[in-house]
Amino acid sequence: MKSSAATLRTPEQWLSRLPAWQRAICKEAIEAARLHGISLYLVGGTVRDLLLGLECADLDLAAEGEVRELGREVCDALGLQLHWEQRFLTARLNPPKDCRRRIKSPGAGSQGFTDIATARSEFYPRPGALPQVAPAAIEQDLGRRDFTVNAIAVGLAGRHAGELLDPFSGSSDLKRSLIRVLHNLSFQDDPTRVLRGVRLAGRLGMKFERKTLGLARLACRAAALETVSADRLRRELLLLFAEPSPVACLRAAQKAGVLPALLRHKELRTSEWRALRAAEAFLRWARKTLREIPLEASLIYLCLLPGGCGLAEKLGFRPRWTELLKSFPMKRRSIVAALSAPSPRPSSLARRLDSIAAELILAAAASASSRHRLAAKRYLARVRQVEPLVTGMELRRMGFEPGPEIGAALRALRYARLDGEARSREQQLATAKRILRKVGHD
Repeated sequence: MKSSAATLRTPEQWLSRLPAWQRAICKEAIEAARLHGISLYLVGGTVRDLLLGLECADLDLAAEGEVRELGREVCDALGLQLHWEQRFLTARLNPPKDCRRRIKSPGAGSQGFTDIATARSEFYPRPGALPQVAPAAIEQDLGRRDFTVNAIAVGLAGRHAGELLDPFSGSSDLKRSLIRVLHNLSFQDDPTRVLRGVRLAGRLGMKFERKTLGLARLACRAAALETVSADRLRRELLLLFAEPSPVACLRAAQKAGVLPALLRHKELRTSEWRALRAAEAFLRWARKTLREIPLEASLIYLCLLPGGCGLAEKLGFRPRWTELLKSFPMKRRSIVAALSAPSPRPSSLARRLDSIAAELILAAAASASSRHRLAAKRYLARVRQVEPLVTGMELRRMGFEPGPEIGAALRALRYARLDGEARSREQQLATAKRILRKVGHD
């Protein structure tokens, strides 16, 4: 751990570790809480990350009292927008577009979410259901949480101001990099906690404590995840694939029994893990290099997971994704064949690959060899992004008919540019005139 709770004694010392935009929100919330006699706390992941010396992407606050009014006063003071979630008694503070001007800090327009939740107790009417909640003291609120490392609070105002509340020794588990549930039925009550746990394990390099790991495996073998709605499971998987290292999360998911439960496969093969690791590295490269090509990371990982197509269909992922996943086994063969061609003309590669989703090309290359990955990088960076130097409107003015004719002409100009036959705008216009004569419009 990079920091210690022993060095943080006052609310101000805790707040000094937060980004400027979070400090601004906290200061307004503290002032409003003191004015109304409400006890206010930093809670959950925010405290966990502060104890680890990490940057806090999201800001979690909890209060014993009238949270909706508290949230409204903070929003009014800072020009934020309030979204009240009655079911969970939580106020979410959303920044408007001009937030950067109202909260003076670099990056203020790109912060995570801010929640001010009512300190609450919860009851699960049935396994896998969303909980029913009621206002409660902070001690009860911490006791209803998923893991000890998230059941920590810091008093900002009121009866525990300046105190670190750690009734389940979460800070000790942080030091040992352990993920521990608070009670034996935790994964039965809310099986998505297993998925949250594997995300924490992958992101922070932690592991499940021995008993917790056994409880997770038991819940997965007992089909606990089947009690959760498809929407909730889908959201959890999307969050997992958005983690800095999805493969580390998937490794933890394998150990906890999540992958066998979701994919109906006991173990992923070495070749499948190799492809997943290659895809993760490929995506890091793509995000730096291919800014003009948006990539859906989740789709790529689903392509490479055995049973990924069935899982996407079952959980209601986008219909387009399901269709692409169904086509991937066949498309993979044609993609690998195209990438295997010895020194192909760029236009030939474009003709074979341009109509295929970039995610499928990346997944196919990740599951092949390093030679194929290098060829895919060359195609995506040097071929796919090349456009003709003449626009469709210019072709219309030259006499091309609107519709398929212009599309075919633009493709021909692009291929000519790729092969070095029409690199300049003048050469492109001359090529367009030749095409026009061939189709009989001159």
